[in-house]
Amino acid sequence: MSLYLAPHTTQPLREKVLVVDDEMGIRLLLTRLLTGWGYRVRHVEDAAAALETMAAEPADILLSDVSMPEHDGLWLVQQVQAGWPQTAVVMSTAHDDALTIRASRRMGAVAYVTKPFVPYVVKQALDQAAHHRRSYGSKQARSTDVERR
Repeated sequence: MSLYLAPHTTQPLREKVLVVDDEMGIRLLLTRLLTGWGYRVRHVEDAAAALETMAAEPADILLSDVSMPEHDGLWLVQQVQAGWPQTAVVMSTAHDDALTIRASRRMGAVAYVTKPFVPYVVKQALDQAAHHRRSYGSKQARSTDVERR
């Protein structure tokens, strides 16, 4: 059995995170931060690439920008929730807009962070998403146990 390990530790790696942002600098910044916190990270530049990546190797957590060309993050969260309901979604944006925050929450996002990023806020959002995902998994297990009875 192989065990994913965080760099320079004996701790298992945390959840797989897919970062989606059309700005390369943001993707690299988030990848560096999240990897340092022990997450396994992949990053892509748009919603179409995110769906391709999810189909090949679903992420535990999706961290997506709201404003992107072609399909925005709100469209992406709907697609991910429909295809991979166990994936927790965190939305990010440069605009702290109450309507967008409400819309993303209604569509299934569990957290929302604004740019410029404050590292501890991003960490809190990811911890919240990880907790949500674990809660989803335990609800699914309880549901399966009930169905077996």
